[in-house]
Amino acid sequence: MYAICFDFNTSNNEAEYKGLLAGPRLASNMGAERVTTLTDSRLAANQINGEFETKDKRMEKYINVVKKRLSQFKSFSIKQIPRGNNRREDDLSKLASTFFDQISKEVSVEV
Repeated sequence: MYAICFDFNTSNNEAEYKGLLAGPRLASNMGAERVTTLTDSRLAANQINGEFETKDKRMEKYINVVKKRLSQFKSFSIKQIPRGNNRREDDLSKLASTFFDQISKEVSVEV
């Protein structure tokens, strides 16, 4: 398991995009050529897929960086899943931010 802990304040949308940057980086480091990402963020999934526009310039920068990173794969897809189907990942993210000292012994945590 792998968790990312932000050592700075961030919005939920920024956190989603930070995760969308970290996931493909890890997949690339493992030699993956085809990647499917599941997210409970309807906004992020639809912005990356080009179905939603971005009105915030800061978020637009994140989207451009994510799309650039994703272009290195032979194929990439991102799918929005119901939040209830993402409970394990949500719990892990909460643990990483709340109990960093304890969880970092059992889970790889990137700060």
